[in-house]
Amino acid sequence: PESRELGEAYLEQASEFGHAEAAYYLAMVHRERGSLLAMRARLERAASLGYAEAHFCMGDMCYHGTDGFAVSLPLAMSHFAAAGRMRHPGALTSLGAMFYGGMGTKRDPSKAFQAYQLAAECGSTQAMRNLASMHMKGEGCEKDAKKAKYLLKVADDGDREAEEAQARM
Repeated sequence: PESRELGEAYLEQASEFGHAEAAYYLAMVHRERGSLLAMRARLERAASLGYAEAHFCMGDMCYHGTDGFAVSLPLAMSHFAAAGRMRHPGALTSLGAMFYGGMGTKRDPSKAFQAYQLAAECGSTQAMRNLASMHMKGEGCEKDAKKAKYLLKVADDGDREAEEAQARM
């Protein structure tokens, strides 16, 4: 117990000195405890310090209305976009889905395609699958079955590599 308290004190101090990742991890400690106001304050601190994962987390909470956040699609989109500017693959994929489905914004397959493209470049296999679907339909891009098949293969290979790496751990 003492070491946990000491660890939290160090995280708090690091957060106060501007360490974004410390603020984020402290937010997750508070989330685990159910201290949602403290969690939110630390998440907002981490996001204000430019921590992409904090923006992604807040975007997800705003999208789903969890952990004390009200559902707010515009706010979710804003957080996903902020994390996306830092090349967060999950945030870019979520942003693409919002543009694709017209959630919190006007439906825009071209913007969805751009967001998925960036997410795929950052390693998101889900974004690769979404791009493949768009290429098959010609939504937001030229219809291209060969490119769609290639993207599906790359996504499947990436997932397989991840599974094999996890099995070796």
